[in-house]
Amino acid sequence: MLPNFTRRASLNRIDLDLLHRNQSLLSPLQRNLLKAVQYRLQTYPQRFGRDSTYASTAGLVLMSDWDAKNRHRFCHCCIRNKRCRLWKFCCHCAYTKQNEIVTRYLPAFPKGNFWFVTLSFKGGLRFEVPHDEHPLPYWDAARMALREMLADYSIDGALWVEELYIRSYLPLEVLPHCHAIIDATEFADDAKEKLTGSIIQFSSEQVDGDGVELPFDLDVKPILDQQHFINCLRYLIKPIDLVTAYSQAITTADRVELNQAVDSLLNGHLLHCFQRPQLMFIGSLDPKRKRHFLGNPA
Repeated sequence: MLPNFTRRASLNRIDLDLLHRNQSLLSPLQRNLLKAVQYRLQTYPQRFGRDSTYASTAGLVLMSDWDAKNRHRFCHCCIRNKRCRLWKFCCHCAYTKQNEIVTRYLPAFPKGNFWFVTLSFKGGLRFEVPHDEHPLPYWDAARMALREMLADYSIDGALWVEELYIRSYLPLEVLPHCHAIIDATEFADDAKEKLTGSIIQFSSEQVDGDGVELPFDLDVKPILDQQHFINCLRYLIKPIDLVTAYSQAITTADRVELNQAVDSLLNGHLLHCFQRPQLMFIGSLDPKRKRHFLGNPA
């Protein structure tokens, strides 16, 4: 019989019932985290049942070799009335953060002219050794381009988040992108061309021959009314989708390799993303500005 470690490495991590039936294969920490997740699902169904993928996400997190402190925070969210605040992964903390952001930014709506902008790229980055192509140059390019647009008065302000879309686990490939709400009197073709040119220039300079230069992809939509504004604010704050690419791969992939890829993703996300601001704002959408806002910064 194969040792427990080998059998554990091949388990389907998104199936909590399977993990429960195979607790003897799990490490003591994994058993403890699984118990905490099951308790939360039973005790707080409204908090953790609103996202149909939460249980699967929890399985991927608790079985990973991700930092033990963050795994413990995530799997014990709301136990003893403490939230994990890992809203990039936790659906309940994302929901709470959405409400905070809507409350803070909704007073700005009558005072500005808003656009929902996706700053993305075409293709993907290999997010694993030996490739380890970093998303940071692309996020930095978006940040610098938006600041440049503010400096020359092309926009009045911006609020944005940096995200990773998981294209696949085998190979481990991700797409860095940003979603932004921009305050601007208008966003005509010349502004789009300027933003596109700045992104291409900055991303090329940031990559600087060391990695893959992805083609830029811009999408701009006007925010039509207050409810649309609320929906866009909520869309900024959502957990990363760890589950879809895993579900697509689980039936055909080598499960040991697939689970190793999940570990690589989580550890890479920790390395590249956790030291960066989770929500960024400039100009009129800086909540410290008195023109639009009440309250403290988000």
